[in-house]
Amino acid sequence: MIASFIILYLASAQHGNPVGQANLASLYFTGVGTPRDYALAAKWFRIAADLGVPAAQHNLAVFYFKGIALPVDYSEAAHWERLAAEQGDPDAQTDLAYLYETGKGVPLNYVLAYNWYTRAIDAGDRSGSARRSSLSHLLTRKQLDEATALASAQSSQPQQQPNLPPSGRFLPAQRPLILISAASFQGTIDVAASQMEESKARQWLGGA
Repeated sequence: MIASFIILYLASAQHGNPVGQANLASLYFTGVGTPRDYALAAKWFRIAADLGVPAAQHNLAVFYFKGIALPVDYSEAAHWERLAAEQGDPDAQTDLAYLYETGKGVPLNYVLAYNWYTRAIDAGDRSGSARRSSLSHLLTRKQLDEATALASAQSSQPQQQPNLPPSGRFLPAQRPLILISAASFQGTIDVAASQMEESKARQWLGGA
């Protein structure tokens, strides 16, 4: 059974609203208000990712990494995580660090791994703290100084901002309804889903 508010999100997504597209993908992924459909989730995450939504880019990366409705492709996972990470998404920054640490989809590089773990921690995601600590024992003092300086320099640069419509917003808390955990490459997918009412969807769409 499909909830009526799904129709509103679908209409928004089909009209090119990237926020609506990311949220619609989230609903298909979680099965909230509609039967779960990973293929449709991947489709709409990809469309929103192409339009620059960092959370959609991160989620799409996890789909590629885990082979959720898409072929496993570490290079694609790294590509989308990098785009999201460069926009300041802390989940993507942690996962990109993991890719550099393990050499999956990118050349093995402990300095860059330490750099991205540091940036993610500074942005509020501490899930990679233990892995960064382990890396600190593998790096030379010169490499540690290089990684720290790189993180400091990058953090001081203005972050890229997605070109979202002024009226668009993520539900809840300015993010898609589903957040794939920052440690998702190492563990299971952690889904944070919220039950929604049609009135909230209508309010988000501006009374559509």
